[in-house]
Amino acid sequence: MRLLNRSHRRLASFVFALALVAALFFTPAALLQAAEDGEIVPCTPCRGDGVCRARDCKEGKIPCYSECLKPDAPEWTKRQIEGQSEADAEKLWFPYAYKVNGKKETAWFGREQAGELIAIEKGQPVSRGRCPGCAGSGRIVCQSCVGSGKCFACLGEGKFVRGRNLLTLTDALQGRAMEAVVRSRTAERVTVLRLADLKVFDIPLDKLSAESNELLAQRFPLAP
Repeated sequence: MRLLNRSHRRLASFVFALALVAALFFTPAALLQAAEDGEIVPCTPCRGDGVCRARDCKEGKIPCYSECLKPDAPEWTKRQIEGQSEADAEKLWFPYAYKVNGKKETAWFGREQAGELIAIEKGQPVSRGRCPGCAGSGRIVCQSCVGSGKCFACLGEGKFVRGRNLLTLTDALQGRAMEAVVRSRTAERVTVLRLADLKVFDIPLDKLSAESNELLAQRFPLAP
């Protein structure tokens, strides 16, 4: 009897998990029918300002992943060296921290070496010339916004508008609905951003209901 109860509990847990996954992908159409065209839906990832929120992204660029001397790094500082000239006193240096036999050491690189790639050779940091990853700029293209500086979800608008760029699409098999932002459409498939989890993927048009295909044809007609 105990074994039977355990089996029932496991089966119930499995069914619940399947239902939860299904609910994430599609929501019953009846729950979405109340939404009206023209309704504004704020974009969550960018908090409504349309700007890319990826970590350290500034105008579509993020810090280079390589071990190079970033020109805009906050570590650049002046050094007090005995006997230095007034010109050298105004010069900026980068304190590059490294270890020798477990002991912390610091090597100083001049401002003229900004953008150079640093490597450890024979226990000492040396420059290998201009960083190939960022071409010496210290920044590379942000993969989230692909260099645009705009939010990947709303593409800089800060919002979605039902009936314009936010549509309710239903699948042909079960009639379940999904709120999606249409990115592009071809004769065979549509690329969407699913609002529930902000994932971008393709949907074959033959997997969508006739109503959804008609809606897509009206809102996103193909070029002749």
